[in-house]
Amino acid sequence: MGDGVAKDLAEAVKWYRLAADQANLEAQNDLAMCYEQGRGVAKNVAEAVELFRHAAERGHEGAQFNLGLCYKEGSGVPHDISEAVKWFRLAAEQGVPEAQNNLGTCYKEGRGVPKDMAEAVKYYRSAAERGLPVGQFNLGWCYLNGTGVPEDAAEAARWFRQSAESGDAEAQAQYGACLLHGNGVPLDEAEAVKWYRKAAEQGEVNGQYALGLCYADGCGIARNYDAARRWLRLAADQSCEDAAKELQQLDSMEVRPFWQRLLRHLWP
Repeated sequence: MGDGVAKDLAEAVKWYRLAADQANLEAQNDLAMCYEQGRGVAKNVAEAVELFRHAAERGHEGAQFNLGLCYKEGSGVPHDISEAVKWFRLAAEQGVPEAQNNLGTCYKEGRGVPKDMAEAVKYYRSAAERGLPVGQFNLGWCYLNGTGVPEDAAEAARWFRQSAESGDAEAQAQYGACLLHGNGVPLDEAEAVKWYRKAAEQGEVNGQYALGLCYADGCGIARNYDAARRWLRLAADQSCEDAAKELQQLDSMEVRPFWQRLLRHLWP
């Protein structure tokens, strides 16, 4: 961090503190994040929690979400998922999409609340409709699998695409799979490769694996074994066992049918 940047952050902390001392809730939340991250001030997660709590108890939605994260992660407080759910819910009710998505995942996994996929979908939808990419992906996943909603491939693809267009790598890989298999959208191998590449270039393991297969088979792109090995190696380095097996088969040229391999990886 440059001296100028450090000085600016310290100056920001000074003004946050002055405003926070005058009960400005936004400043308390901002100052808490500085303590939490050690930005412009020595890192102090206990101090961050107290500032988050002060603002959260007075209704600041961002502080409610941040306090929920502290309890979820056990940062500055003992890990307590029930307490995290309490604060996520308060923030979600004030329209914080990240809190809505996290609360949806709590319902999906039965963490801090009874497992309830209908409730999970409700909160994922709220987050998705507010434009949160991960909420859009999660809602698409529910439609793809018929979990909490009737299975609907077209609706799944629609939400995956919205999330993918916002840069979510996992959604980009999943939308690529929809295109490759014509699942909810017209089959388009070249377009599938485009989205796999976007995901792969962000380091998303399924995108790397699928792009490697596309190069190996000339699916949607010219066959290129060197490129196939490169992408499969990157996926294998992220502990993708299927990619490691593909590398071995590619070296021996004992390659199974493309459709069978990719389907078994994405939907075992």
